[in-house]
Amino acid sequence: TGLWQAYPFVGLGCAYSLCSRDTDLPKRVSSLARAANVSYSWRGANISGYWNTAFDLWFDKADNTSTQNDGAELMIWLRTPSGYTGGIRVHIGHRTYWFMSWRAHHGKYSWWYVQLRTTKTVTGVRQLWIKPFLTFLERYRIQMMHPWWYLTSVHAGYEIVSGGKGLETTWFNAHV
Repeated sequence: TGLWQAYPFVGLGCAYSLCSRDTDLPKRVSSLARAANVSYSWRGANISGYWNTAFDLWFDKADNTSTQNDGAELMIWLRTPSGYTGGIRVHIGHRTYWFMSWRAHHGKYSWWYVQLRTTKTVTGVRQLWIKPFLTFLERYRIQMMHPWWYLTSVHAGYEIVSGGKGLETTWFNAHV
């Protein structure tokens, strides 16, 4: 159909009244440790189809765990499907990304959708610090991110339009 068909992921935190075991999320952005980080590795970069793999961090204006978040969704893509383009080049940490953002809407809810795509496929990151991304968003545009918002969940996985059979997550860890 050309539309996203599946979102298999692993994660930490809470969404729609479901929480991972032993999570301390939601947590106010301003109280996140300076060294808060995520790690993720996966296999299948050459598997056919139209799909991406990414980190997905969700933020809410309150410590909401039961409905759609209304702050921001930060997606850090590690693999971009062929032909997907657009954005402006930005530097965060030691990497270069393609940056795009817009207001997303679902029913009565709206939030900032922020997409940062690596310039080439990355099959794994260890201890990718979260704070530099949040600082970038706080400085880039007013109201795209606020320190009094809450990080509600951190996911890593795939958005699949077609193909993707055989994709494998080999490691996920989040320290927030």
